[in-house]
Parts: sequence; C-alpha cells; structure tokens
Amino acid sequence: MVTSLHTFGGGERLLEQIERRLRSRDGVLDVVSDSARDYGREVFATDGFGQWPADSLHTVDLKGGSRVLVDSGRLMADITGAPQVEGESVVVGTDLPYAKFLQAGANGAPRRNPTPDPGRQRVAAVAERLLDHLVDGAV
Repeated sequence: MVTSLHTFGGGERLLEQIERRLRSRDGVLDVVSDSARDYGREVFATDGFGQWPADSLHTVDLKGGSRVLVDSGRLMADITGAPQVEGESVVVGTDLPYAKFLQAGANGAPRRNPTPDPGRQRVAAVAERLLDHLVDGAV
C-alpha cells in the first residue's frame, strides 16, 4: 500500500487542487447545470434537432406564432432556465401539466419531446468539461 506520493514540478499542488475540487460538489454541479441549460437551449433553438414536426396552420393561428412548443414561453423557460440542484443531482424539466401531452402527443398532435436524450457524444462532452474543471478549475 502506498502511503505517500512524491511529485515533481508542482504536481503535488495540482493533486491537492484536484482533491479539493473533488470534495466540493459546487463546481461539479455548476458544470453539469450549465451543460444541461445549454443543451435545453439548443433543443429549442433547433426544433428538437429538426425532429419536431411543424405546428399545423390552425395551431399557428391559435397561438399567434410558429415556434414549435412555444406559446406563452413557460415550458421553454422551465427547460432552458437554470436547472435545479437537488442534493447531489441536477434536475432539468418542468412540472407544467401540459408538458406530458406535448411529449406523448395528444388529440392527434405529433409527439415532441422537449427533453430528448442527449446521446453519447453530448455526455462525453460534459464529461470532458468535468475533467477540465477538476484538473484546471475551469467551469
């Protein structure tokens, strides 16, 4: 069992900084929270990465605009605003009662997921940001 670690060229200081960052959840949760917010904004800016069908002309007339999943802006604000930190988790989503109908498709409307799975590439990018934070202190 190794009881001491010898480092060279400032390595000990770097290891101490990494250890401190590992013990503090705030920076880690900030990175995850910022990444989740950025992802939500990208989802809405691209109409679900081009996967959301356009609104019908009737719906556009009713709501007075053609932005998919945006009427009052409450849903978009919930998803693209500051995610909530609950304990050691970052929660992105909404408790708006109509969100589940938008996601599932209701009354003949197409399904539109306002919080699609980010996929492996996006998760890998978040992991890289976390490593940058742990090693360099970047947020």
